[in-house]
Amino acid sequence: MAGSAPVAAADGSSAFGKPAREHAAAMLAQVEQVADTRSGTLSVAHYEEKTGYLTWTRTDGTWCLGVAERTGRSTDCIDTEYHPHREQPSLGYTVSDPSGDGWLLLVDADGEELVGVECGGAALEVVRVAGVRVDGEPRTYYLVLSDGQLTGDPVARVRRGGEVAVEPLPKDDDPVAGLPTQSC
Repeated sequence: MAGSAPVAAADGSSAFGKPAREHAAAMLAQVEQVADTRSGTLSVAHYEEKTGYLTWTRTDGTWCLGVAERTGRSTDCIDTEYHPHREQPSLGYTVSDPSGDGWLLLVDADGEELVGVECGGAALEVVRVAGVRVDGEPRTYYLVLSDGQLTGDPVARVRRGGEVAVEPLPKDDDPVAGLPTQSC
């Protein structure tokens, strides 16, 4: 099956252009100064050429993803009260936004591991960015990066225990007009 590229580790090893580094450093400093940031939870999860992805946890347990780009900063914080742990293994779509020169989906996995995503026969970049506890159970967050908004039905490969299964990837159904798309 296509789309079998391995999920990247959140090690920050890819190139990160100077403008994005400067925005990431400014965002790190800003987040570190916020009183409700839990000590020791702030990290740079992934670098791209123009974009940096930062994660941290607030003192109330809310998990946050920050995107630092050449053009500015944005933040999404996920309140698990509104996104409780799912009893059955499944993927959940959380955020879909333009980022850098492409598009990102923030996907969470309860009871399974995301090992790849395919759109129209092409493997998308998938990066594991954080593992957190929700309702006492593990949840893993992944970035799925593409050149455009995903239209059609992307397919996710997941590992549940020792078995690999295929399931549809949750996403927005209606693309934003005027922005590039990637047809699945």
